[in-house]
Amino acid sequence: MSDAEILATAIIAAMYSGGNHSQACSYMKDQKLVPRMLEKSRFNRRLHKVSMLMNDLFH
Repeated sequence: MSDAEILATAIIAAMYSGGNHSQACSYMKDQKLVPRMLEKSRFNRRLHKVSMLMNDLFH
């Protein structure tokens, strides 16, 4: 998964899933928007790695 896919999934979670990353990951995988979705633990680790990038984008 690329950083862009991680960020897009996090944004989908924030906008449409009440911040539920697991639900957003399932949605993105089911809709084939992210064909190689990471498991919950790995997704969270990657999200924390790009948190400063997300902070820079939105502040």
